[in-house]
Amino acid sequence: MVTLAAAFLVAVAVASIFWHAHVSLAARGFGRPAPGCGRADSAGSPGGQVAMIINALAASAQVAGAAGVTLLVCYGLCRLVLDRRRLAAWESAWSLTGPRWTTRL
Repeated sequence: MVTLAAAFLVAVAVASIFWHAHVSLAARGFGRPAPGCGRADSAGSPGGQVAMIINALAASAQVAGAAGVTLLVCYGLCRLVLDRRRLAAWESAWSLTGPRWTTRL
């Protein structure tokens, strides 16, 4: 559980760094279309900045959600494998102990 939680936190931190870099580059104008291409540039307007922040937050939430789902899937798979190993060990131990406890007439 500790390893999976650490992996989740690292994934969220890396995703937030990438999205911060993406938003910073877009705010500096690297994502703007070339002049004369016929599209209006709304990155400088307040509405464009709000939309950019909302999009970045939504994308970060999606990444965190995907990391959380991945964490849950990994946890379920680990439990499945460990439960199978534990059951096999229990059956092996019971095959040695069981005949001493049970009497058949």
